[in-house]
Amino acid sequence: MTTDSGAQDETSGTALHYTYLAALQQDNVELPIDTWIVGVVNMQIYGFGNAVDTNFECLGPPDDLFDEFRDARNSLESGWMSNVEAHNCAWGQLAFEFRYLRYLHTGWQEDTDIRNACDAILEGLQERPVALVCYEGDKKFCHRTVLKRFLTSKHQPTHNNG
Repeated sequence: MTTDSGAQDETSGTALHYTYLAALQQDNVELPIDTWIVGVVNMQIYGFGNAVDTNFECLGPPDDLFDEFRDARNSLESGWMSNVEAHNCAWGQLAFEFRYLRYLHTGWQEDTDIRNACDAILEGLQERPVALVCYEGDKKFCHRTVLKRFLTSKHQPTHNNG
C-alpha cells in the first residue's frame, strides 16, 4: 500500500492530505481512519460520489480553464505524446497553476461559494484530518496540490493556551 502522494501538512494535530480516486477505489492509500474525504471536482464520474464524503464542485477548475486544458491535452496526445506527457505539457502551456490560483484568490476575496467551501474544509481540519481528492494520478500535475497549498496558507490553527 502506498501513502497519499507524500502530501501531508501537520497542523495543530491534524493533517491536510491529497490523493486521487483510483488510489481510494483500489485501497492504495494510507490515511488516518477518521479522515474527511473531500472531493474537489466539477464533474463526478467513475463512482466518484461513492468514494468521497462530500464534494465541493466550485473547487474544481473553472469550466473555461478545464475546457481549454482538455482541448490542449487532447491535441498534444493525438500527436506523439503519452497521456501523462500531454497532460503536463498542456498544464505548463496554459499557465494552469497560475490561473487556478488566481481563481481561488478571487473567490476567497469575493466571499463566494469558493470562500464558503474553503472555510468548511479549514473548519473540518480543526477537528480531523482532511484529504482532497480528484482524478489525476501521482505523475500528473493537478489542481488539488495547488488547492492544498492555498488552504495551508489560509489555515490558522487554534492553540490551546490553557
